[in-house]
Formats: sequence, C-alpha cells, structure tokens
Amino acid sequence: MRALVVAIPLALLPVVAAADVAAPEPAVRCAPRPGLSDADRIREGREAFTRGVRAFAAGEYATATTAFEEAWCLTRQAPILYNLGQSYARGGKPRDAVRVLRAYLAESPRSPQRAEVERQIERLEKPGG
Repeated sequence: MRALVVAIPLALLPVVAAADVAAPEPAVRCAPRPGLSDADRIREGREAFTRGVRAFAAGEYATATTAFEEAWCLTRQAPILYNLGQSYARGGKPRDAVRVLRAYLAESPRSPQRAEVERQIERLEKPGG
C-alpha cells in the first residue's frame, strides 16, 4: 500500500507561534527561532513543507523527514505530523513513525484518516513492521 502525503496549503491553516504552544513537544524537538514574524513562519513553513512533499515523492525519505520536521517546528500544523510519520515509516524508522503518528492522532482526534493511521501504527509496532 502506498502512503499518501497530504499537501495542505499552509496559507489556509492558522499559524501558532512556537511560544504560544502550551503542551510539551511530543513529536519533534524544535530549536527556538526567536524574532520570526508570523509571516516569516508561514513562508518558511510553506517552503519546508513543499521541499518535504517533493523529497517524499522522489523517495528521499531522510530529506523529506528533515523538511517536514522544519515545517512542523515553524507552523505546528497537525497534518505535517502525518507526513512526517509517513517519511519515518518509509525511511525505515518505525519507532519514530509510531511516536509521530500518535502525536498526529492526539493533535487531530477527529482526523478522517484516524482508522488508517491506527492500523498503520499497529503494523509498525509488530516485529519486522
């Protein structure tokens, strides 16, 4: 089964500045980026997300992972966690994929992909998953 990377225009999603996030960061450790305006976060997040989608499509999962991590740190948009989880899974890092996909489900409890992601987590948690 081929994983789908969700390409959501970041301009349509609200941006939450890193300092505004109250919960601890369960998915990705983000380096502080003080001084970035919301507009810069949107622009840089969109650029990183686009790089991730392109890298994923090219089968460059390590590059996609790095780009999606950057996009998440800049924008904190839950769909990015889904994409990041797919990159980890395809890149042979099932533990990281499970961690990030669980964070995605926590951030998006009503996700239309919930059942699919839960099944994927089960597969990834099996030995040799």
